Amino acid sequence: RLSVDQPGSEFAEAVRALVARLRPDRSRTQSRLVLVASAVPDEGKSTVAANRAHAIAKNGISTLLIDADFRNPCLTRTIGATQSPGFAEALRRGLPAKPFVQIDPLSGLHILPAGQVGSAERG
Repeated sequence: RLSVDQPGSEFAEAVRALVARLRPDRSRTQSRLVLVASAVPDEGKSTVAANRAHAIAKNGISTLLIDADFRNPCLTRTIGATQSPGFAEALRRGLPAKPFVQIDPLSGLHILPAGQVGSAERG
């Protein structure tokens, strides 16, 4: 949330530069999907994904951030969304995800939290 909470920081400026380079085109009628992944933990995936999504949403572009890490939903924790229900429940029950989406009041970012996966299901 640094890009929202501290918009004048060097980090927020770096996020804005990243957004500008990868700017979604508002004239496109199709949705655009961006996946943030890495080979090892603790490389900053959640930080980059959350701040990029907040910055795009603050520009008035409809943005949905999905936390699909059911083993370690740190993106959900990082953005301050409530853990449950979420993406896991929608998948498990075959339900639409829309009712589980939360909205950040400061940026307008739509967030689909990971939800809760039972310990037996974590594998």
